[in-house]
Amino acid sequence: MYMVADSPDTARKWTEGLRSVIHNFRANNVCPMTCLKKHWMRMCFLTNVNGKIPVRTITRTFASGKTEKGIFQALKELGLPSGKNDEIEHTAFPFDIFYALTQKICPRTDIEELFKKINGDKSDFLNVDQLVSFLNEVSSLSFINFTV
Repeated sequence: MYMVADSPDTARKWTEGLRSVIHNFRANNVCPMTCLKKHWMRMCFLTNVNGKIPVRTITRTFASGKTEKGIFQALKELGLPSGKNDEIEHTAFPFDIFYALTQKICPRTDIEELFKKINGDKSDFLNVDQLVSFLNEVSSLSFINFTV
């Protein structure tokens, strides 16, 4: 990680602080969105000497079980550089673009369909009654017998 600061001490403090946030493996029950944000932060810090994010870094991140061509295509569909040796400007890769990329590469349509089935496509969240009903009637965790 490259850090520019007024003094080496300030840079060291920032580096240690950021590493403690990025590399905290003890965090239990973390929201998936929080995990994605941490992963995006880590990718943004893995810039090359030009201060850009290499496309290779992104392909290595998502290449598990996926072909590079699919990742290049997803980058292209999002209007990002998509060549193996290309680089992405840091400002062109905000979290919403990273999230859209994850949805293209690793779609979870099963979760989306289940959410729409429970919620009826009324809002972006479930209320307590809907969640309890799902856990008691549909989920494999129904043995827990939630009562609120």
